[in-house]
Parts: sequence; C-alpha cells; structure tokens
Amino acid sequence: MNKVVSEFGCNMIEGVLSHTIKKYCIDGNKVIIGKEVAGQAVEDWTFIPGEVVHVDVYVSSGEGKPKQAESRTTIYKREL
Repeated sequence: MNKVVSEFGCNMIEGVLSHTIKKYCIDGNKVIIGKEVAGQAVEDWTFIPGEVVHVDVYVSSGEGKPKQAESRTTIYKREL
C-alpha cells in the first residue's frame, strides 16, 4: 500500500490497523499495519483461504501523522 500511495505523493496514516473479521467480530487478532514506524510492529501471518480481512486505508497529503482537532469523532461498536 505504501508503494502505491507514494506514487501519488501521499503518505499512509500512522497507527491504522486492518483486521481479520468474522461474523459479529470486526476486529480480529490478525492485523496488517498500514505504515510501520519505530515502536509499532505486528506479527507476520499467512492468509488462509476463506479468511476475510477488512482493509482500512487512510491517506494524507501531509506527513501521515494524525492530529487532534476541536471536533472529535465517536465510534460506537456493538457488544454481544
């Protein structure tokens, strides 16, 4: 993803993870990190046929570091 984004003069946002998902679970244990930086690493793993991965792609034309703003977004997640 970093290669493609850099061709457009952009950067991936730090700290964004893509997760494996299954029914009623949107954030599994296997993750893909969008942009590796010092101090942030994830374990390597191999895709299994039939496994579903939710890929989060957040791109910035700036440095790729999130900034805190006055207005905040609230994300709600269903608990079973």
